[in-house]
Amino acid sequence: MSFDSDALRNQLPYYLSSDPERKELLSELEALIGGATRGYYIGAARGVDEGEILQGDVWRDFELYSFETQSKHKIKAMVLSNSCDVSRKNKREFPPRVSFAPLIKLEKIADRLSQAGISRTAVEAKIE
Repeated sequence: MSFDSDALRNQLPYYLSSDPERKELLSELEALIGGATRGYYIGAARGVDEGEILQGDVWRDFELYSFETQSKHKIKAMVLSNSCDVSRKNKREFPPRVSFAPLIKLEKIADRLSQAGISRTAVEAKIE
C-alpha cells in the first residue's frame, strides 16, 4: 500500500480547509511521505498558545497503564478529543479528560495478523 499526493488530496474534505491552508497541509504531508522524519502542521494563519491541546495532535509521551503488568509505559498517541472540550480557557467544575488513540505502525499490525495465522491476502486486504 502506498500513499501519494493524489491519494492525500482525495482524503482531505474540501470543506474543512481553505485553499492556502490546504496547500500547506498537503506540502507537509508530502514531505513526511518523502522521508522527512519530523513534521508538524498548524496553519500559518492560526496563532497557537504554547501548551494548547489540539485535536489531532500527536504526543510522544502519553502514559498508558497496563492492567496485565500493572505498569505504565509511554506511547505515541493522537488526541481525539475536540480542542474546545479540553481547552484550558473553558471554565469547568471537573478537569477535562483527553480521549486518545495509540499510534501503531502498519507493519506491526500486519506482523501480528500474520502471526495469528491470517493469510497474506487477507492481511493485505485489512491493511488496504
